Amino acid sequence: MRSLKIKIVIPFLLLQISCQTGDFIRGRVLDPANVPVEGASVKLGSYDPKARSFSFEIISETKTDEKGNFEIRTGDPKPENVLLLGVEKDGFKMSVAKTHPAELRKYSPVFQDYEIYLERK
Repeated sequence: MRSLKIKIVIPFLLLQISCQTGDFIRGRVLDPANVPVEGASVKLGSYDPKARSFSFEIISETKTDEKGNFEIRTGDPKPENVLLLGVEKDGFKMSVAKTHPAELRKYSPVFQDYEIYLERK
């Protein structure tokens, strides 16, 4: 993970802007027999658990390739938000994983080789 930090110093004021670049979740989607699932829809969304009304925002979405591989951009979600990674494909039950932005950074290697197993309906 690369981080770009810009500091702007003005007398009596310090402003720091932090922007994470290159944040991705990479992985594979497999069936119960370890066979890659091609064309599965992978979506990453976020919501604020403390908000008065539920508002879910899709950050990024993609499809798996012929080897079941996917790469999805995590964007720059607010630290207090909850992230949901959803995977679905006809003939399989939907899979949803829940995490937080801090976990993505702390356990970065895990999210670079993430395996998701889909159960058949």
